[in-house]
Amino acid sequence: MQYNTIDYKKRVCRAMNYISRNIEQELSLEEIAKTASFSMFHFHRIFKAVVGETVAGFTRRLRLELAANRLLSKQQDDITTIAIDCGFSSSQNFAKAFRQHFG
Repeated sequence: MQYNTIDYKKRVCRAMNYISRNIEQELSLEEIAKTASFSMFHFHRIFKAVVGETVAGFTRRLRLELAANRLLSKQQDDITTIAIDCGFSSSQNFAKAFRQHFG
């Protein structure tokens, strides 16, 4: 069966939605690829071509944006709690990623 570009984009969007809905969980590339009905290796190439960033980069960006919003809206919460709740393994990893992304 041959797929066209629109079908690939729909399938990648399905994976992006899955990542967004489960952003606070640790998701494997295989699990995400399965939601788009791709093999893991083929999915990684297709995702990068369609989205312009890797699956890991996309996931990291969403987590950083979620954490930034929580920092602004939940100022009473400590940074470590927000970092862990947004899927970062530690506040140090979060701080490094935040600095790299937001400057």
